[in-house]
Amino acid sequence: GSRFWAIVVSSLPVVVIALAAVPVISIVQGLPVSYTLSIGAFALIAPLTHVFGKTVSGPLRLGGITAFVIAALPYQAAGMPMAFWAIMAGVAASAILESRSLLQAWRTGREVEA
Repeated sequence: GSRFWAIVVSSLPVVVIALAAVPVISIVQGLPVSYTLSIGAFALIAPLTHVFGKTVSGPLRLGGITAFVIAALPYQAAGMPMAFWAIMAGVAASAILESRSLLQAWRTGREVEA
């Protein structure tokens, strides 16, 4: 009874979105590629500024900045994506340059105060 109707009611928005996707995709495909890429880039500005602001204002800044820069590189090393190497480089930078704060964060299991 009620589970069936819950599934039906919750599925209706998904079906509407799926049906609307076809005309939306055809409209987007008709736009110039540079316009579509520009809109995508503008959509990423706010999240990137938020993440970068958190990176440079929080504790263990040097490790965070190092990881951010490495992750932004468009390369691979040893078959691994740069996201993996960004974590390794960020932890290494913090271990070398901010070891006291890093150990404190690991011991307490939470962020250290800046």
